[in-house]
Amino acid sequence: MPLLRKDPFLGKRVDGIFRSLEQWIQEGKGSRDFFAGLSASDKSRFMAWLDSFRTENVNKGIESKPDGVIAYCDGASRGNPGEAGYGYAVYYPSGQKEEGYGYLGKTTNNVAEYRGLIAALKHLIFQGVAEASLYLDSELVVRQMNGQYQVKSPLLKELYREADELKSKFKKLKIAHVPREQNSEADRLANKAVDTKETSHFSLDF
Repeated sequence: MPLLRKDPFLGKRVDGIFRSLEQWIQEGKGSRDFFAGLSASDKSRFMAWLDSFRTENVNKGIESKPDGVIAYCDGASRGNPGEAGYGYAVYYPSGQKEEGYGYLGKTTNNVAEYRGLIAALKHLIFQGVAEASLYLDSELVVRQMNGQYQVKSPLLKELYREADELKSKFKKLKIAHVPREQNSEADRLANKAVDTKETSHFSLDF
């Protein structure tokens, strides 16, 4: 992380922000609200560091995380629209597993599906993954992300643009459909988010 080495003050401030953010998330609060409470100078410092970190990790590509990374993501909405959440699970060739889930309040199933995809993509980027296969049980989202369906819903257009921008940061990314029964872990996590009304993962709003 060259930026941290060049600026000790930045490193100290970022370290403090990280500790506060981790505590904030452990308490079940969203990172977006946390960043809204930062001073402009602290947010600027942190985002400058994050940009450097992401660039360094993505440039490392599969040196940071080996090829063969697989991720599953899902969204759940009880009522459509109704109480909603998302979940994702990431599996590395080494056998390591990482996961996360988030509560969304009241929204549609398609929004929840996109939120799960976006959270998984952010997680992979933050971990320095350059090549991955990502699976969803939403044919709509998969076909839209692969350019087979147009995105007509105004509610989904912004989410699609965000996901597409994140997708462009990978050297190679496969987004494919799987039957619901093959996406059980992500589904479990999405429903856990709805049941607990909690968010549990280190997800940054960038």
